[in-house]
Amino acid sequence: MDYYQIAWLAIVVIFLVVEVATTALTTVWFAIGAALAFIASLLGASFMTQLVIFVVSSVILFIGFFPFVRKRLGARTYNTNVDSLIGKEAVITEDISFNIIGKASIGGVIWSATSDEEISKGDTVKILKISGNKLIVKKINKGEQQC
Repeated sequence: MDYYQIAWLAIVVIFLVVEVATTALTTVWFAIGAALAFIASLLGASFMTQLVIFVVSSVILFIGFFPFVRKRLGARTYNTNVDSLIGKEAVITEDISFNIIGKASIGGVIWSATSDEEISKGDTVKILKISGNKLIVKKINKGEQQC
């Protein structure tokens, strides 16, 4: 076994170890490319040919399969921290009116809140989005409240 073959095998192992450690489905494509370059070295291809096989196959595999596999495995995103408040209900603790920021309570935490409509203290609102440290809210009519 020559040095190039040993180097390609080492590269395959390194990429596979990184893939197992991260499970990000990014380095597996380069491990396959390195394995193809290793096979080319066994067949007597020049180092430049091996390098081209590695680069081209890795890039093609990454671009071609990564989005498909990522989609099939269902890469999920979860709202965390303040993003998890979007869509939830809050109670107004200080009136909101045009150009006047009020206050809203959700989960015992008081937030600054604003809206494009007037909302009175005690009204229930739905959180539409969060801008900086302010809740952007919409008044919920009595029949619209969630269960």
